Amino acid sequence: EVAAVVEDDLRERSYWLTGDLDSSVWSDDCRFKNPLTDVRGLRRYVTSIKNLFDPSVSSLRVDGVRVGPAQNQFVVRGEVQGVLQLSRALPWHPEVAPYQVEATYTLNKEGLIELYEETVRRDGAVLTASDILIDTIVGSK
Repeated sequence: EVAAVVEDDLRERSYWLTGDLDSSVWSDDCRFKNPLTDVRGLRRYVTSIKNLFDPSVSSLRVDGVRVGPAQNQFVVRGEVQGVLQLSRALPWHPEVAPYQVEATYTLNKEGLIELYEETVRRDGAVLTASDILIDTIVGSK
């Protein structure tokens, strides 16, 4: 089952931080949407994730995986915090405080993930692209 593969990629390889995922369950032209980006293509997404967080000082907690809301979807909830790769270039090394991620994965007719949509919250409030950019530059801790 695709959801089990994704859950394993998250729990064992922290793919939201590392980009290390099992590509066999993803469509090559998968679309990835979050408040900052709307990217098409698995290779582009993996490259951008590998360059986003510094996994050696960042963390991921998976809170759960559930089916729905549609029959061809599943949702993963978790929490991410840490240091961005960009922080290495800034003398003050901004850290990103914990934020909650709700990711909806939609499967195509072949059973591969064709759409990944992410909502990001902190303390219950949905974060906008502006909020995330500020975190990136000045940090949130």
